[in-house]
Amino acid sequence: MLPTTSTGPTSTDIYDLMTAELELYITPLMMRVREDHKLTIQDSLTVTNTNAYDIPPRAIGSKVKNVEIKDATTFRVLPRIEIERIPKYSTTGQVTGYWIQDDQVHMLPTPGQANPMRIYYFMRPGICVDYISVGEVASFNVSAGTVTLTALPPAGFTTSSLYDCIKGTPNFRHRAIDMVCTNITGSVMTFSPATAAPLGVNPITDGSNPLSTGGIPPDIAVGDTICLQYQSGIPQCPVEMMPLLAQRTAFKVLEAIGDPRAMLTLQICEKMEKDAMTVLTPRAEGNHRVIVNPYGPGWRRNRYRR
Repeated sequence: MLPTTSTGPTSTDIYDLMTAELELYITPLMMRVREDHKLTIQDSLTVTNTNAYDIPPRAIGSKVKNVEIKDATTFRVLPRIEIERIPKYSTTGQVTGYWIQDDQVHMLPTPGQANPMRIYYFMRPGICVDYISVGEVASFNVSAGTVTLTALPPAGFTTSSLYDCIKGTPNFRHRAIDMVCTNITGSVMTFSPATAAPLGVNPITDGSNPLSTGGIPPDIAVGDTICLQYQSGIPQCPVEMMPLLAQRTAFKVLEAIGDPRAMLTLQICEKMEKDAMTVLTPRAEGNHRVIVNPYGPGWRRNRYRR
């Protein structure tokens, strides 16, 4: 329990501490088990004679899990190439791999045409805000682009802002990001259509992207929340991790005000973390994970080498 004092942290301070713990403690804990928590995809097209492409700005640690490119019919995984080995690869022909430089992935060789490209990355959770700072979906009409909220939109909602749509059920993932709002009348918000899949990406055969961009998501549901861009009224983590997040936030508050109970709270956090690990992994209890070396014998090791 947090002490109540007139000089203690404000609610904004507490949400800021909660966001820091979510980003720097809970999320790394989820990623440590390597079970693809927070994994999402970005589909786009390569540009002729352009080899550098930005890593999605919401990628945790500005890193990617996989980069794939689609040839005639299917996506194939590109191997990462260390910069020191770039001279050993051909600079002509089909794309055979990629290297990372700062916040970009570079294709090798440079694409000679527009091909669908898919980047798998871990999405950074939204900044924690009070639930009164978001709008809860009461009804919607995807074809019309309208979303009716359960109450009038928060004061900060205007047509000049971009918005995110957060799923209203666990694990509270993003349904859509960077939504463009064209009108707000009473409790009704009107959004642009979501950006269509890039040319050449077939949602049926290639798998649909669960993350919409630019407008109202086709899978929006009652109970979802509409938030200002980069924000969330619910911590985006498994429900089982929320008590640990709350305890870590309490520890940071007590530590900040010099309360002697901080160390006891930290000890409780350490026990809760051990318990949380049994919940996070494995994600498929009845199946053993098969580790495959795609460059080993029997996997056409030199398929993409030049």
